[in-house]
Amino acid sequence: MFALILKNLKENILSYVFVGIGIALSLVVCFYYQATGVTAFTPKINPIIIIFSAISAGIGIISFCAGFKIVKYLAFVMGLFAFLSYVREEITYIANIFTGIDGTSFTLEFILTFAFSIAAMLFFLVGAIIQKEILFQKKPVAKEN
Repeated sequence: MFALILKNLKENILSYVFVGIGIALSLVVCFYYQATGVTAFTPKINPIIIIFSAISAGIGIISFCAGFKIVKYLAFVMGLFAFLSYVREEITYIANIFTGIDGTSFTLEFILTFAFSIAAMLFFLVGAIIQKEILFQKKPVAKEN
């Protein structure tokens, strides 16, 4: 079994690089949102964003051993849920900026959290797309003369 995991790792090294970057960015979102999540428009931190970013990173770590595409897609879905929760949490802030009521603009904290979250999702997605499924490949059958 260990040899099969090593073969999978060798064949899909680029996929695992993308997933590793996605894991790092998901963890950055967890910690960065905790540090900068309280604003004038959002008086408290939404724990769902932190939890699902951490779950996304955890599933990404599990995908290193599991070797299935579906696990990486699951990490993408959890990251997507964290991103959508972040957008839902900040919707009044976004609406305020687009309507231009008080002249505020996007803060660096909002832009970085938004960008890290999108980048983590995309890295998980690309890692899942480019992975070759070698765990279920059929062995070539030798021809008999």
